[in-house]
Amino acid sequence: MESINIIGIYDDPDVLVAAAKKLKENNVLIKNIFSPFPIHELWEVLGLKTRLPLLTFIYGTIGLILIYAFLYWTSVVNYPLKFKGLPPNFSG
Repeated sequence: MESINIIGIYDDPDVLVAAAKKLKENNVLIKNIFSPFPIHELWEVLGLKTRLPLLTFIYGTIGLILIYAFLYWTSVVNYPLKFKGLPPNFSG
């Protein structure tokens, strides 16, 4: 099977996005585009999807729950502070 590679170097991100759109209109398969900075329009042109925002939310929520559980455990369960100046084994 014959393989053809197209390599282009662009100085302007708008020109790169326009070239990618033109290639997609002509049914040319684009495998990858490399850029030193993110170009968000390319995600739409290439039809890429990411689960990163969802995963960030889920991991942040899990981290928040674990932090509060740890704080509760250390403050209430493991080392409860008893005031009144009584010894810890006094139950009255």
